[in-house]
Amino acid sequence: MRPANRNALLSLIALLLLAPAAWSSDWTSLLKDKALVDFNEQDLQDYLKVVNTLLDAPQPAAPVEWSNPKTGVGARLEVIDQPRVEGFDECRRVRTNVYSPKHRATTRTWTACRASDGAWSLAKGS
Repeated sequence: MRPANRNALLSLIALLLLAPAAWSSDWTSLLKDKALVDFNEQDLQDYLKVVNTLLDAPQPAAPVEWSNPKTGVGARLEVIDQPRVEGFDECRRVRTNVYSPKHRATTRTWTACRASDGAWSLAKGS
């Protein structure tokens, strides 16, 4: 892995794990997407903003497409359900397709729930 990509991936991990006001709980399962290693630091920050915007949007929300033409990376995100999860008032089931020039889009589906403090976290099993 190139040093710049490693740094970008480490930045994503830091954002996901060390910024509890914006992203609580364990978001590392979303890092399994091979295309994310090709994201630079700005791509990762922009992608996280898109994820957060989609989760916060009034439902039903339209699917969101995001890409960076300069780096060739991007994603399509869509809320596909609003499941009830014990202990949470609000949850979103999200389907994502993340891609890069080196990796085809990979579909992942995960559930995020909003805690009483307003922070989103991945539901167990996501």
